[in-house]
Amino acid sequence: MATNPYYNPLQVGQGAFQPYQQPAWIPQYQQQPIAAPRQPDMIWVQGEAGAKAYMVGPNQRVVLWDQDAPVVYIKSADASGMTSMRTLDYVERGSEQQNNPNVVKVDPEYVTKSDLAELEDKFQRQINRLDSRLNNRRAKEAQSNG
Repeated sequence: MATNPYYNPLQVGQGAFQPYQQPAWIPQYQQQPIAAPRQPDMIWVQGEAGAKAYMVGPNQRVVLWDQDAPVVYIKSADASGMTSMRTLDYVERGSEQQNNPNVVKVDPEYVTKSDLAELEDKFQRQINRLDSRLNNRRAKEAQSNG
């Protein structure tokens, strides 16, 4: 006697050789394709150390925003998982100095060559004055002793 491939031993009392049917109350779902997880819009890290510690999978690139400074890190990994990172500073647009590449931003600690030459001349004049006063005093002492 051939056995029915749909034989359900729980249905023995209801006719042992009837095909099994799923109860109507079990919903039938179609399997949805699994999408890759979406990355958050902005990933915040604490400084360069946080960016270096952030894990990046092979063949991926992430943009990391520093929460403590105006810095953006672009971290990527090649197919073998070797990571590299670029560091970018970001500044706000709007000032004339930032929009014009020919304008040199002057650091308050910066001294121009003309400022330095002027200061050198001033000190040299003062040294010459003190030197002449010293020579005059020595000449007077030499006359009074001699």
